Amino acid sequence: MKSGKIIYWWDESERELIVVCPSRNKRKKIKNPRRIERFLQVHQVTLEECKGVRWDFDHLGLFRKFWW
Repeated sequence: MKSGKIIYWWDESERELIVVCPSRNKRKKIKNPRRIERFLQVHQVTLEECKGVRWDFDHLGLFRKFWW
């Protein structure tokens, strides 16, 4: 299954990771430290690198659409 593109960045003021899927026009905020750590591990980036806007593929399936 091919994953879609996502854009993400770290919001220092709110202490959360913002993840946007431009093709679906959806946004998710990750506040849980364990989930943030998992996201960073999967995308092989540090929190410092996320202070600027980055893009990658949705490896975790955050915006996956299920067909029943």
